[in-house]
Amino acid sequence: MNFNERLVSFRKARGLNQETLADQVGVSRQAVSKWETGEAQPDFAKLLALADALEVSLDELCGRVQTDMSPFTPVEQSTHKKTGTKIAIISLAVVTALLLLCLVGLLLFGRADTIQEETSSVVLTTPITVSGMEFSRQGNLVQYSFSMSVVDETCAYEVTFTNHDGTVETSKPQFTSGVFHGTVKISEYSTYRVNVTVTQGDQHRVVPVLIDLSFGPNGYSYNTVD
Repeated sequence: MNFNERLVSFRKARGLNQETLADQVGVSRQAVSKWETGEAQPDFAKLLALADALEVSLDELCGRVQTDMSPFTPVEQSTHKKTGTKIAIISLAVVTALLLLCLVGLLLFGRADTIQEETSSVVLTTPITVSGMEFSRQGNLVQYSFSMSVVDETCAYEVTFTNHDGTVETSKPQFTSGVFHGTVKISEYSTYRVNVTVTQGDQHRVVPVLIDLSFGPNGYSYNTVD
């Protein structure tokens, strides 16, 4: 099975669509589409981000270790017994080879941005969950609050409310006592998608939070992003 086929199988096995996976990796949906059709290949830093988002190892993602991806793709059973020591040696060899390829790429093409991504904040490379999202409305102003599983004081945070017609309202929340909170001006009876953007230097990561958020006379309703 080729890399692009494994990427599709792992994404579907995790119940993700291309847009959600792209947001978690920090690329466009078109980039994920090209990876899955085999038109392009991700660099080493994006491979790491893909493995984290899909909750698999690099060996599994690159096809060096077979993984059960049912119900979407059956995995062929190996006819050879492998000891734990042999698997560990193979895994170490694969990681070493990938690191060498990354180094060659840096020397040939000057990919300094790859090193920057590898050494970036943990917030930009690990899974993040947003919880406890709450709202209160006063006229056309909405106050919100939420918590994040990982917070880095060296990063900047921004909450975006994207209307169904594409209009975007942004808010820079404050962080006090372990909780983010802020105020945003939005329209009544409109439907919004809510994302939290984490920025460090020239790198950023978009964390999808809510969809179909709407406000009415009796309060608000929304759906969470799976």
